Amino acid sequence: MNAMTRRHPVVLFVYYVMTLVLLIVAGHPLLYGLLLLLMGIDVSLNRGFLKMLKSFVGSLTVVALCVVVNPLLNHRGMTVLFYLNENAVTKEAVLYGCYMAVVLLGTIFLFSDFSHVMTSEKIMTMSGKRFPSFSLLFSMILRMVPKAKKDFSQMISLHGNRPHVWSALLGKTMEDSVERSMAMKAKSYGKNGRTSFYARKWNMGDYVFFAIVCMMGVFVIGKQIMAPAPVWFFPSIHMEFLPAWEILIWILYLGIPIWMYGKEEAAWLLSKRKITGFSTRMK
Repeated sequence: MNAMTRRHPVVLFVYYVMTLVLLIVAGHPLLYGLLLLLMGIDVSLNRGFLKMLKSFVGSLTVVALCVVVNPLLNHRGMTVLFYLNENAVTKEAVLYGCYMAVVLLGTIFLFSDFSHVMTSEKIMTMSGKRFPSFSLLFSMILRMVPKAKKDFSQMISLHGNRPHVWSALLGKTMEDSVERSMAMKAKSYGKNGRTSFYARKWNMGDYVFFAIVCMMGVFVIGKQIMAPAPVWFFPSIHMEFLPAWEILIWILYLGIPIWMYGKEEAAWLLSKRKITGFSTRMK
């Protein structure tokens, strides 16, 4: 558990919701590239570089669909690269496919980081009192996806990838959901305030983090809505450069989990060297 995951669930939810809104209103390829880079680094720090790389390799199918299929179906653009079955393949369509691939990869990494930080317990803690049915259903969905993936890997290792494995996986997933719903009902979930097994209170760090997220998020969202940088791909490519200060603010905002992780690691390194008696300077 790092400094990011220790924040209050409401604060984390607001941060990821604002990041999703930024993803929707950004529009500029450079901003999507920053989102992909920083979220990829955050996922590798939280879950390990190998898991991040595995997730990236698993998403290459989506990238291939965007980069390859889009030029074959979209023939708009002024710069013709070649003809395939009398259909023009244009440079603009190829670059637009790459653009959409970056957007989709950034979205995948964003939701991967969200699912790691916002666990089912935090969802139930955040909204269990006001929306007990929704919080239980949402937490079950978050829990179901990784568990189904793990069960599927175990099944195909024993029986191979056959049709009956898929039917068995579906039956096991539904059975687990029914068992959990019956267990929560037996515990009187949703009645008399029995919605969460612990109460998470706000501390000073949560208030500071919430204020920073709100101020920076409102600023960058307002900037993109009020004065967006025009970008279009058809009929010809046009892209305005972003000012350095706006890029810096995006890096600071999207990199908040990375900066918090780095600060905690630096504090731990200094404390460890202080305890062991070694100097913090390398000789």
